Parts: sequence; structure tokens; C-alpha cells
Amino acid sequence: YDDQALIVSNPGIRSLTPAAKFLKASTQSSDLKMNRSSWRPLTTLSYALVYRLNGLDPRAYHALSVVLHIAAALAAYALVLLLFGSAWPAFIAAAVFLLHPVQAESVAWAGASANPLCALFYLLSLCCLVSWNRRPRAPVLLGAFVCAGLALLSKEMAASLPLTAGLCLWLDRRRGGPFRWRVLLGLAVLVGLFAAARSAALGQTAQTGYWAGSFAAQMFTMAHAFARYLRLTLVPAGLSVDHLIPVARSLDAGTLACFALL
Repeated sequence: YDDQALIVSNPGIRSLTPAAKFLKASTQSSDLKMNRSSWRPLTTLSYALVYRLNGLDPRAYHALSVVLHIAAALAAYALVLLLFGSAWPAFIAAAVFLLHPVQAESVAWAGASANPLCALFYLLSLCCLVSWNRRPRAPVLLGAFVCAGLALLSKEMAASLPLTAGLCLWLDRRRGGPFRWRVLLGLAVLVGLFAAARSAALGQTAQTGYWAGSFAAQMFTMAHAFARYLRLTLVPAGLSVDHLIPVARSLDAGTLACFALL
């Protein structure tokens, strides 16, 4: 799959200099089409660091994914412990995160290390925010924003951080903590700056066009995809390396049911 373009045949990871090259779209992979849709500088830098140490030895890239995944699970443990104050819920949450079958791709596929890398910094950012919310300290808040930035540079899905941070602060408020909502505006600004930098690097904002044929059909199909992955999370049977979701072109009962799950 993408391992060939991201790692094996990517000349951009063959050296660590100049450092600024990792901010260029052309360094992300050897696939020109992919370079117009994906901008993950920190992930690409991680491949370069592994290449510097072990060349193209696949064991090194898999080891990176495993280490990142375990570290992300530890961060998940810390976050749940902070929010609920009990070790057992934190242990169960971290164990599910670590061992759930749907996580196999992030560990088994070298080119998917963007997932655990992003998850690690995403969760660390939330840990810092909850800690800061209880006891405001500038270094902790700085750590939250630095980790948020690193998560964004690992994978664009970290753009959801302001929403997740809001949920964490709301949960913390239920335990008697304050709700310092202004920090969410700062995170939103950070996401906006990332979006602007990504657009400048790629020359476009959207990652892809309407592969379903229209905006409506794409939204309908994505609702079905959400339902499929929710089912796989609850009942991980029928896992596949690539789940093909039929295009949904109408707002029928099935599509409405999928939207209701949102």
C-alpha cells in the first residue's frame, strides 16, 4: 500500500537536512498525487529518523509503530485517570485502546504510524489541558499547545482537538473543576493556522474531491461509514484491510438511521 511511496521510494527521508524540506509537500512521499492531498511533516520526519538509524529495515518501522502505540495507550490511561480519578476505569480504557482489533492497522502497517503518533500527542495535549484547568500554570498550558501542534503536524484528524478538549473540560467540571472555555478558542486558532499552513503547502484545502459524485452523496455515504466503524468498534467481526462502503445517493431510512447515530 502506501509504504512504498511514503518510505521505500521516498527520497525525502534519505537525509535529515535541510530541516525545512519536511514542511514541503514534495517531501511527503514519492507519489505526486499523494503529495497534493497529504501534509504530515512530523510523520515524514519520523520516517527520516528511522531511516538514519536503520535504513529500510522493516523491523525498525514496525518497532516505531509499536512503541508509539504503547505510549499512546499510557497517555490514554493518564487522561482517564485525571478525568475520573480511579485506576480501574483508566486501566480498562487503556487496555481497550491498546488491544482492540481495530487498532491492528496502526501497528501492522508501517505507513499508518501517523495514527499512533498523532494519538500520542493528541492525548498528551488533553492531559496537559485538564491539569492546567485544575491548576493554571504557564508551562503546562504551553505543553498542551505544543502537543496539539505536534498532533496536527502528525495527522490532520487532530483538528478535532477543540471539540474533544471541550468535552474533557466539561467532564472535569462535573468533578468540581472550573470550565476555562477561552483555551478552546486558542486551540481553534491553532487549528486555523494549521489549516492555512497546510493549504499553502498543498496548494489546496480539500484532501480529495467528491468521490461519491456530489456533496450530498458524500455526506450520506460518510454517515454509513461512521455506522460501519461504530459497529466494528463494538463488535470487531469481519475486519478487512479495506472496507468498501457503497455510495448512498438518497436520504432513505437506512441513511437517516446512520445520521441518528451521530
